[in-house]
Parts: sequence; structure tokens; C-alpha cells
Amino acid sequence: MMESKRWATTDRVRDMLYGVCHFMKQDFSIDAGFIHYYRPESGKRFRTSWGFSTPEHTLSDALRSSMDFLPDFQAPSGRWVDSHQVPPVWREILDKDGISRVGVWLITVEETPVGIMVLGGRAPGPADDAELITMCMMHISVVLEMLILRRRAEEVSVRDPLTGLLNRRGFLEAFNHVTHTQLPNRYVVLAVLDVDGFKRINDEFGHLAGDGALQKVARAVKRPKLLTQAYSARFGGDEFVLLGRSRSSNVDELSRNLQSWFRSKTGLSVSVGCAIYGTDGEDFATCFSVADHRLYTQKRAPIA
Repeated sequence: MMESKRWATTDRVRDMLYGVCHFMKQDFSIDAGFIHYYRPESGKRFRTSWGFSTPEHTLSDALRSSMDFLPDFQAPSGRWVDSHQVPPVWREILDKDGISRVGVWLITVEETPVGIMVLGGRAPGPADDAELITMCMMHISVVLEMLILRRRAEEVSVRDPLTGLLNRRGFLEAFNHVTHTQLPNRYVVLAVLDVDGFKRINDEFGHLAGDGALQKVARAVKRPKLLTQAYSARFGGDEFVLLGRSRSSNVDELSRNLQSWFRSKTGLSVSVGCAIYGTDGEDFATCFSVADHRLYTQKRAPIA
């Protein structure tokens, strides 16, 4: 899935959590709050607070030092306690802002904690507000699950199941994204590669060995040393496609260096053909055709 889609999901989650803060302040008259949200799939974190004079990074440190936060958070959730019942690291924070009661509510997705909301009040509140807040958090969890499920569905639609690389659809999105972003002194390179003698691997050692070889190449393709801002895809069989930026526009040199690098990383011999966007073509189909032709030319007469 493209970065724009990933960040669109992130933005929706962030906006929703900001909305939760506003709701707690305005409708529940909560004096102070802190939300820490963690996205296990991406490793990204989000945090925001109001009413605390303590910086957000210090609040995060207090969470980590006072409880096993994620992914195995086990602290009691969904009720208010007096501030003197909290761990010492939190007492200092609460006393600084005159907070006399504090509550912890978990944010869960598929029954797994992915975040926490700490709320504080300077005076006793309504008897049922803890229960109402718990209901709100349940609704938030449902919305988060829907967003994450949608993102997973989008991800599956643009990924090759064997290697985890982009498929043709995902790669075309990447191509459009990269070629619409200009960088000075950088050429957009499209590289096509395949595994030499791949049919022999399948015939002599079986398809499981062939799949293993493809996965080995895919791991290297994900991090091509010679290209920056790179995207990689499997188009089918043993055909892989790379897209990235380079300071060089010498296609023979690029092909030779990529070929050597992949051999060193995988132990497999590969053939590579490269094309430069804007020089060899102004669209994907043309660039791919040029790179593919150069690949087969290289197979017949290897680059010296």
C-alpha cells in the first residue's frame, strides 16, 4: 500500500483521538487527560494531552516506569481512584496540577491493548461518568478495528502473497507517486530483474526450493543499496521490478552494479535491465518495455 494510504489511516486515527480529547474536556468536564496510542503494525506512536503541566514525553515515561504498558498491559481499567493510590511517579505529576482523582481506560483492538487514556479531575464527578467513559472507549475501539481492517484489506490488494512485495497494481501506484515528485540531481530508475536458471531450480529441487529462492531475492529487493526511496514488486514467476532514485543515469553501470549486489546478497545469479524515466520513456509501459528489452539483451550478451 502506498504511503499516502498509510498516512490517510494515521490521520483518521489521529483526528479521532483529538476529538476524544475535546469530548472529554467539553462534555465530561475532565480537567486533565493524556492519550498514548501505539500502532503495532507500523510501530508508530501518537500521544496528546490537556490540563497537565508535565510535558507529554514525561507522561509517556511515567507510564512506562509505572506499569507494563504494551502489549501486555494489566492495570485495572475503567474506574476512578484517589490520587494517593497511584504509583509514586504519578503522584508528583498529579499533585503539581491539583488532581485528586485519576482513572485509566484502555484502547483495545481485537481484544489487544493498543493505547491508554489517563484522565484526572480536581473534584469528585458524577457517580456514573466512569461507566459512560467506558462505553465511549468501547465505541472508539470498534471504530479503530474498522479502520485497521480496512487498511489490511487495502494492503492485501496491492501485495504479492508469497514475497510480501508490491504486486503490479501496487507498483503502478508507486510509479505514479514517484514520477510526480521531482528531486534535483536524481534520476528515477526502473529496473527489471529475474533469476537466471530459475526453471532448473524448480525442476531439480522442487517448487518449495523455487519459492525459497524467490523469497531470498525478495528480501534483498526490499532494500536495494544502490537506489534511494525505492519500491519493489514481484510481477509473477521470477520477475521482479524495482523503482528508485539514483545520481547516475548510466543504465549499463546501474544494471551491472545491481546484478553484482544481488548476487552478493542472495548467492543467486540474476539478470537486470534498467530504464530512466524521462529519458527512455514518459510512462510506465514504455519504461518497463525498455528495461525488459535490456534485460533479455543482457542475457544474450552479458554486460562486460
